[in-house]
Amino acid sequence: MNSEVKYPFGLKILLFLSCTSIALTPLSENIRYTKYLLILPALIFLIFSNKRDKNNYLNTALNKYLIAYVLLYTLMVFFSFIVLTFNYDYYFRFFAESLFLLNPILLVYLFFKLNYFSKLDIILKYYFWAFITSYVIAFGPEIIDILIHPTILIQAIISSTIATESILAFIFGLFTLYFILRKDKFYSIISLVFTIISFKRIALLALLFSLLINFILNRSKNIKKKIKYLKYTGIASNFLLVLFIYLFSTGFFDLIISKWIGESANQFSLGRKLVYESVISNLKPNLFFGAGLAKTSLFLENSITTKINLLHSDLLKIFLEFGWVVFTIWIIVQFNLNTKYKDLLILFIYLNIVFLTDNVLIYFNVAFIFYLMQCSTIINENYNRKMKYYQR
Repeated sequence: MNSEVKYPFGLKILLFLSCTSIALTPLSENIRYTKYLLILPALIFLIFSNKRDKNNYLNTALNKYLIAYVLLYTLMVFFSFIVLTFNYDYYFRFFAESLFLLNPILLVYLFFKLNYFSKLDIILKYYFWAFITSYVIAFGPEIIDILIHPTILIQAIISSTIATESILAFIFGLFTLYFILRKDKFYSIISLVFTIISFKRIALLALLFSLLINFILNRSKNIKKKIKYLKYTGIASNFLLVLFIYLFSTGFFDLIISKWIGESANQFSLGRKLVYESVISNLKPNLFFGAGLAKTSLFLENSITTKINLLHSDLLKIFLEFGWVVFTIWIIVQFNLNTKYKDLLILFIYLNIVFLTDNVLIYFNVAFIFYLMQCSTIINENYNRKMKYYQR
């Protein structure tokens, strides 16, 4: 790619503001909310920009991908708003989570319209170091302790707890996968180390499974056919997983778990079973139209039986809050968007597995970095195909 591309002034400002916000979040919780304001200067730069959207060979692919996501989540929010209007049921958390859902994809789309994707691989590395800085600030002494006593990691596997555990594990896992797919050994090793010490088991599982799928596809003779098979398998699996979580939360597997594992279902799921059960039994959502966006969070915030305010399962959250019709559309659209290229699918498989036990859809950092990585993958794939065409 053109190595002489310079960073526009607007991109420098947005990078500085966003990286600073990410890096300094451990010093003050309020700093993290500044990321949601970045869309305002981005809009201002767009209004006054005269260099928009000029990489013609990329415009169609990127525009279709980003517009599809913008429309998907905009229509989901609008649908939920209509449901709440018919129920005469408005609450602040709905508007907050609408912002959390839409802000990352809208900001990435503005980056695209401002032609900020010319050096997207380098931009992602700036963000990577911002997250590393944030993590080191938050867990500096604990990281040093692990370096001195690496057996702490072995103990963590046994006890399932470690002082350095952080939700940044989801970010580091994404970066590990991204850098491995790009064959960047240096960054792959660094991001893998931080994925391990930030110790979210679902992130580690998602990483291993995604790498396994990547290994299988790389050795397949007909990758396109295998990707198509994985697409339909993935869609079906998500429905089965939601059914499993729903049955699990209603106690269907209690006796089996107690008999074969020797723990209660709630102990085995680290308290998630009680949370799921409380939400389903109290909300009694309409499974066709859903209970409304953020309704599960609103219930948990006011619940005296649980001490958390998130459902810890994006799959169940989307199903309960939007109903099975929107859930079906959401899953099918996601797999359709992320199966055009192998690397798109691998990164999405990672995120999809994390959807099972966490609420990363409304984590700005995870969603924002995921969209940027997918755009970088599309750029890379289109560039490689263009080069192969000219080399004929």
